[in-house]
Amino acid sequence: MRQPVVRYSEPNRGIEDGAIFVFAHSTNPEMLIMLESHVSAGGKRHWMVSPARFTGRAGEMRYPDEHVWSHEKFRRREPTDPFFQMYVLPESLENEE
Repeated sequence: MRQPVVRYSEPNRGIEDGAIFVFAHSTNPEMLIMLESHVSAGGKRHWMVSPARFTGRAGEMRYPDEHVWSHEKFRRREPTDPFFQMYVLPESLENEE
């Protein structure tokens, strides 16, 4: 999505400008990217990026053609896993209206 979902700054922490962007397939979010412009004590500026998966599918981030970050498809479907996606509704929920 072209516009960030959140935009912020924290000058006391050296964050000149920050934003969180959503990469989506249609309206389904697949990845979040936190992008920040930092200013060091010496006045030097640099960028920081932090990707986060938002899907059970495999994903990859490149810049411009170099591999930066990737994740594999989740194979397990246990609720105790760090990311859980329910593919089939449990019978107890199917009967509720």
